[in-house]
Amino acid sequence: MLVALPGEGGAGLTLDQTTQLYGTAASVNYISPLFLGLILDRMGPRTCSAVSNATVAIGCMIFASASQFSSYAIGICLVAFGGPGVQTSLIHLGNLFPSRRFFVMGMVAETICLSFAVLPLMDVVWESTPPEFSFRWTFGILAVTVAVSALFSVLLWTDTPYEAEDDSEKPKRSGSEDFGETTPKEGIDGGDRLRLQDLSFKKQLTSGVYIRIGIFFVVTSFWANFYIATVTTELGDQHRFNQAKQHDLESWLGFIDAGAIIFAPLSGYMLDSVGFGATAILTISLGVLQNIFLLIAGTKQSIMVASFVCYAVFRAFLFPYFFAS
Repeated sequence: MLVALPGEGGAGLTLDQTTQLYGTAASVNYISPLFLGLILDRMGPRTCSAVSNATVAIGCMIFASASQFSSYAIGICLVAFGGPGVQTSLIHLGNLFPSRRFFVMGMVAETICLSFAVLPLMDVVWESTPPEFSFRWTFGILAVTVAVSALFSVLLWTDTPYEAEDDSEKPKRSGSEDFGETTPKEGIDGGDRLRLQDLSFKKQLTSGVYIRIGIFFVVTSFWANFYIATVTTELGDQHRFNQAKQHDLESWLGFIDAGAIIFAPLSGYMLDSVGFGATAILTISLGVLQNIFLLIAGTKQSIMVASFVCYAVFRAFLFPYFFAS
């Protein structure tokens, strides 16, 4: 859509320019949580959601009306900057329902998968409409949609929990639920334990629990994001699939990844019921199974699609697990 000529409804960008846009936006996307996190901490999720959605809407509108490469870059960087703020604000909804926190958090985290369906959906709409319905219309509609989301954030969100829970009636968490390591409270019998998040900031960073969690998420998150970023290159490797099949498989991956939202209730239920350990085993097993399918796929599209299903469910479990931790 972006490399097509303006007369065909595209932006007329080169492949090098689209790569530059993606690289710059990705860098901005990694940095923005440091700033939007301050808004979330000081002003709450409602303000953070409104600011983030408004930033994305402005970016989409600039991109839709751009005529120079610099304007495209500004627009896509604003979209990339506001995106993490939208996601972290949504994750906060899990804290608004204390009695079913992980279930709600899993549901919300999985709705983020729907964002992957936007790309193939925009592609389908663009290809099935006349050239007059250019990419500008597509991004303009997206801008209006996100702007409405910003307005609803201001009107409907709350910064306080929807339901209360008496701490005295809550069962004590065992060490196994906190990755196997706890710290006794000072001046209290050793039977009472502190969770990792109850420790001071300095003790958290130096805790073996924190280090193990960090290694786990660095490895799994790297694979989850590395694959989605390199799948186009992989499908074209050794010319196993022609261009038409590559395009079909990429579309399949987009819709399957979005369809993984149906596993949100299961991931949330497992986190609430059987705990983090069992959920981690299932999550890692799905990632391993996906790699096995990739090794034996060859030129068979059906096995590639099966690997996409494993990958989508792997992501469906990984990110709720990450946010819940």
